[in-house]
Amino acid sequence: MVYISQEGEVNVEIYDIMGRKVGKESFSHPGGEYRFKWKEEHSGVYFFKFKIKDTSTYKGEEIIKKVVIF
Repeated sequence: MVYISQEGEVNVEIYDIMGRKVGKESFSHPGGEYRFKWKEEHSGVYFFKFKIKDTSTYKGEEIIKKVVIF
């Protein structure tokens, strides 16, 4: 789960422990709590980089979450 503080366009990049990009997704979100599901999950450690762009002010934020999948 990640908390997205603003409404906007969200781009998610998924990296494995070696730093290789293994997936990406884009979607619009109204702001608030977001629970993500990754369809290609395999056991391991992954980093999810969320880039949020507020479409009304063009400001943005970046959130990085570490996820361990068993």
